[in-house]
Amino acid sequence: MGVRRIVFGFLLLVAVSSVSPTATAGLLPNPILRASINLRPYGCIAPHDVEYWKGHVYLSGHAASGEGPTVWDIDVTVPTAPVFVRSVGSGYKAYGLKIVQDKAYVANWYTLLRIHDIYAGALTQLGEYFRSGQFGWAVDYARGRVWVTQGSEVGASTECIDVTNPSHPVLVSSLPAVLSSIGGGTIKGSYYYYGDNHYSMSIPKYYFAIANYSDEANPYVMTLVERPYAVGGVLVRDDYAYVFSNGIEVFDISDPTAPKLLGYWYSDTGASPGCLYGDYAIYATSGNGVLVVNIADPSHPWAAAQPNYSGYELAVTAAGKYLYIGNLYGDWEGVLNIVEMFDSDPDNAGPGIWTDFSLKEAPWNTQYEADAMPRFSYPQWKLFEGIETIASVSDGILHIDDNLTTAKVKWTRNWDATNTHGTTVVIRARCASYEIGSGSITTMGNIYIEDGKYQEAFAILSDKLRANWANIEVPIDGTQWHT
Repeated sequence: MGVRRIVFGFLLLVAVSSVSPTATAGLLPNPILRASINLRPYGCIAPHDVEYWKGHVYLSGHAASGEGPTVWDIDVTVPTAPVFVRSVGSGYKAYGLKIVQDKAYVANWYTLLRIHDIYAGALTQLGEYFRSGQFGWAVDYARGRVWVTQGSEVGASTECIDVTNPSHPVLVSSLPAVLSSIGGGTIKGSYYYYGDNHYSMSIPKYYFAIANYSDEANPYVMTLVERPYAVGGVLVRDDYAYVFSNGIEVFDISDPTAPKLLGYWYSDTGASPGCLYGDYAIYATSGNGVLVVNIADPSHPWAAAQPNYSGYELAVTAAGKYLYIGNLYGDWEGVLNIVEMFDSDPDNAGPGIWTDFSLKEAPWNTQYEADAMPRFSYPQWKLFEGIETIASVSDGILHIDDNLTTAKVKWTRNWDATNTHGTTVVIRARCASYEIGSGSITTMGNIYIEDGKYQEAFAILSDKLRANWANIEVPIDGTQWHT
């Protein structure tokens, strides 16, 4: 990198109004089944996963025929009157479904991974990754990579696939299961959190597993925590992992090498991950309704509701006041049920005792006021890279004096913005001077923001403000304070 000297004042906020002891959005005392749509006439005999995106629900599932469609698009703009729009795919059946930035990533039984474009009402296949004899089960996405868990005749594994070119996915690495069957998982930062199980009547064994992907080409299983029940999947929010087993277990993963069990709620039904929504973890039970578990206190989750309708509930997601439930009815009929579950949108209420915030599930204590070095402030930031000796704090300003080509320092802090419609980051900063030297201006940055779907690197310089990924810059007098 080039030589830089930056005096950098740092203030991080999310939009705030007031705090009150009002509780989060409540559950209706009697949930209402508002609508159902039978998808058997459109080729679906069993749904396996369901996602909500921009007024539409997308289901992956079991095709009525071997070459039938495996993904269905239902318009739920009016939740009481769902409308089938279109379907796509072939190859018997599809399982895990993840939608990111107008693309649907589908774990497919026949071809492991398919990628579909869903922008502006489209539902067209962009590409696929095929490996003979591998059957896709669950899928997650981050930073241009997809993690697909698969089961095959020769053993289960997690496949990390580069999808930066969706028409030509490329395998990055394959991580074999420790046992014999892998549950769904979540990638966060450099770690993949998942279930690793051996289903046996005589010697069963089940793990909550954490793999290290700091080197994506050479991942390794870092942590195994034996569990009493099979782990169907794991969802992650902030520093908590929600392990879906016979109920829900909550682990503190602030140290991924040593996760700590904080709380649990067990039931007599198995669980595959559905969604985290406001103060609730929601999952389908395959015949015992949908369980809505209150997780406002991670150390004490408890069952808040269990709406139960006909058929076998195989998948669920939530948006607005509604649950969207994928059901298997009677004679192999795939059905989408829409249930009004909440008295208001939980995302509009904010978690726990917080209310009147526009940013929904994000925690609100993210402001850094430069009253101490980031690692010693509250909330605490982590040293991500470099040395802190080139930084200092005085008069509410974080100063960084980077006058060596080899010097750098970066701190990082994560906050959860699951299901939010946007997050506002406010920073006050100035730059005394900079030199590009032998480097490139596109590699200079002092603010990095990413949320798993989008990312940007900003360079606040003495004569301009640059957004490096977007390749946009505007002239400013960066020697003066700007917010």
